[in-house]
Amino acid sequence: MKLLIVVFLFLALSISVKAQDDILSKTKWGMSGDELMSTFKGDGIASYTYSDNDDNNSDDNDNDNDNDNNRSGYRISNYKMDGNSYSVRFSMNHGKLKEIRFSLNKTDKASDIYEGWKKTFNSKYGSTVHDHDFSGYGRTENERAWEGSGIHVELHYFSSGSNGKVDITYNRN
Repeated sequence: MKLLIVVFLFLALSISVKAQDDILSKTKWGMSGDELMSTFKGDGIASYTYSDNDDNNSDDNDNDNDNDNNRSGYRISNYKMDGNSYSVRFSMNHGKLKEIRFSLNKTDKASDIYEGWKKTFNSKYGSTVHDHDFSGYGRTENERAWEGSGIHVELHYFSSGSNGKVDITYNRN
């Protein structure tokens, strides 16, 4: 039974990598919002506003924020991969694509999904350039980052209770 579960997870992740690669192959760093809307119109892409508190960094040259750290971007809110639903966020800088983030919608299988992605990225990119693990105060956080082919990839797992969250972020080095 355990072998069957491992085989299923491997097949699901293989399919999800292809689905993720489909989005990555259709995007080009620096695309405009209009180009994103045209490219992903059949996938339910829409513009939206989100809070970006990371942009309080004075070394960051993003100028697309308003006074409340709200930023405009684009999102596919229900993208299917590995039998799960992800939100795909396209973040902009100066009106150009700067980051793509896949966020797993909450599930009690997030830890297993995180471990599967970690193996996939280790296989694809090799050794990590950043590792961080934390467990305490009723929560668990795991972060990994890889670099390869001009891409920086971050994998993040967070859990505080039975449901967890997984984020996968791509940006240029």
